[in-house]
Amino acid sequence: MKKDALNILYCSCICILLFGSTITTAIGSLQTVVKSQFLESSDVISLDKQVDTTVSNVKNSIDVSENDQCSIAETSMKSSITQYGISWTFDQEYPCGQFVTGDWWVVGPVTITSISPGASGGRDGSMINPLPGDDQAYDDRNGGYTSELVITAPVSLNLGESLVSTVSLSSSEYPYADVIGYDVQSNAGFTKSAAILTCLASAPADDAFRPAYVGSDKTLYYTSQLCYDHLPSLAAPSSTLSLATYERIFERPWIDHMADWLSRAMHPADNMPNYGREVCGVVGDAACLVCLNYTQAQKEKIVIGLVQIGIDNYHSALLNQHLWPLAGGHTIGRKLPILFAGLLLDEQSMLDLQGYDVSEDMSTYYGNSEHELWTGWQNSDHEYATPAMYLFEEGADIYGNTWFHENRHPSTWSDSPFPNNGNQYPYNKHESYKRICSFAFPGQTIAALLLGLKESWNHSAYFDYVDRWMYEDDATNFEIIKQYCPSFTGPYDGGTAFSTFARDMYLTYRSQCTSTINTPPNAPDAPTGPTSGLCSIEYNYCAQITDPDDDAIQYGWDWDGDEQVDAWTSFVSSGDQITTSHAWEEPGTYLVQVKARDESGDESSWSESLTVTIAMLGDMNLDGDVNLFDIDLFVLAIIRPTVFIDQYGLFRFNLGDCNQDGSVDLFDIDMFVEVLSR
Repeated sequence: MKKDALNILYCSCICILLFGSTITTAIGSLQTVVKSQFLESSDVISLDKQVDTTVSNVKNSIDVSENDQCSIAETSMKSSITQYGISWTFDQEYPCGQFVTGDWWVVGPVTITSISPGASGGRDGSMINPLPGDDQAYDDRNGGYTSELVITAPVSLNLGESLVSTVSLSSSEYPYADVIGYDVQSNAGFTKSAAILTCLASAPADDAFRPAYVGSDKTLYYTSQLCYDHLPSLAAPSSTLSLATYERIFERPWIDHMADWLSRAMHPADNMPNYGREVCGVVGDAACLVCLNYTQAQKEKIVIGLVQIGIDNYHSALLNQHLWPLAGGHTIGRKLPILFAGLLLDEQSMLDLQGYDVSEDMSTYYGNSEHELWTGWQNSDHEYATPAMYLFEEGADIYGNTWFHENRHPSTWSDSPFPNNGNQYPYNKHESYKRICSFAFPGQTIAALLLGLKESWNHSAYFDYVDRWMYEDDATNFEIIKQYCPSFTGPYDGGTAFSTFARDMYLTYRSQCTSTINTPPNAPDAPTGPTSGLCSIEYNYCAQITDPDDDAIQYGWDWDGDEQVDAWTSFVSSGDQITTSHAWEEPGTYLVQVKARDESGDESSWSESLTVTIAMLGDMNLDGDVNLFDIDLFVLAIIRPTVFIDQYGLFRFNLGDCNQDGSVDLFDIDMFVEVLSR
């Protein structure tokens, strides 16, 4: 047994030396495994000495230096981990380390003998791989509490599992200031702190992000993927914010896997803002900060924090498309981190993610002549004027009353079809929440524009509505509302933002973002040119395509109908007709089509196809070969040319012109026979 154990140790050392860990890490990890699984207690004393000899032999026989190895995360053997007021104790020492976010990982499977504080009395709960939705096991004062999901020690944490442990707020701690200093009241938040422990099969690279804590997909992403070139380097506007403050806001994991208002009550106050409006606000501020002309090193911590939130949000949205529906301020600010992470990590699946609830998108829409914005902004001469409108909730409330209100003049806001049960009038609910949410929008909106993410966001009404919020004459509108709704108090005025910095960023840089969305070239008509020809002879084909942005374009030709570009032309001006030559070497029927690509790399759809028949001289029956079956038709073409042309057409007739003298006659016979005999 001892021999087998040391053989395993020897082979493992070789693998680790080749694939990236340090010697110290390797020995620490393997000693634990060998001691626990292979050796009798009497053998343990001599293990360290034998290991040293083994490692020395390995290092002498393999030319690998520490500097040549791949970068594996720093690892240490631990029997317990403490972070953010939470401690996990193991049954023995295990290799442990931290992701770039500071969250801990452990090489397992591992047995956790104690979680402190442990779940008790419906408080301080833990969950493994929580699923996004309505269930939680952290605190029974919050909705969705499910005792069956509560994790208590001892417990085995298996490979691919994330343990989320929390500390609850006690009744004596209210009001409790969250991470941005906003007071959490006893009816609005129950979690003080949270930490995440992830169980892996081996130590990750030293630049690994923590995998998403939700669900079982533990895909790893890396800082080496990050492309900082996507971040602008802009001069700060008249105001700015402290990098250190925002580094702290994004330092700890955001636990945000519940829907609607339940998420607010679950948010750990030491880790993240309590209310969704503030979530949206700080996300926007942070995204704007990293667009300024700081160095990459100065931006790094905030970038890592935003990307980690994007990873968590992305995997949450994959598991539950209805996590962030229309719910006032509770569910805003979750989309930008996904797009930000997709952009910097070059993860197209994040940028392309569609079909999940986005509160900002569900609350903004365009009016029309039958559903017209009462303020008249859409008819103003402002360059950003559109009929973009805000909707507090979709459809009707439980009383059958409409949630639409911007299509009605404030003089009607106290009448049917609006809610009349106490405080549900538009000036108390609809209009108030419009302002509560809109106040948080500008930062994330200008950041999305500056980062070129408007197209990936894929909801223009949202961006046009934020333009309206920032530039419309709200003072006049406010006075009209007050005239008919004297108790209306706001709470926020148009043109304001979550921070002065976000407002200044919007007003300073909005005008530079008018062309951030590129429109692909228009779909082209079918190309023009000969529809028949001979093998190995070049024929000219023409196409003409325009680009809506007047960008220069290049043409991509598909000569065989497989919808793959066979050749791109050089760039020409939009609308210029181009002519391209092509020859086919084999007889057959070909579908020729064309598309265009602009300077931004966006492509049009394919044109309709032009059918081209290519044949060999002498192939009178167009079967792709010159053979005995062509003789009768060849003879007919010579002796009865008019009959042949009427029956088979001029193209097939000209295939009889084997000597290419311009006529089909007896002088073609010798060449026909020569081709026939090949």
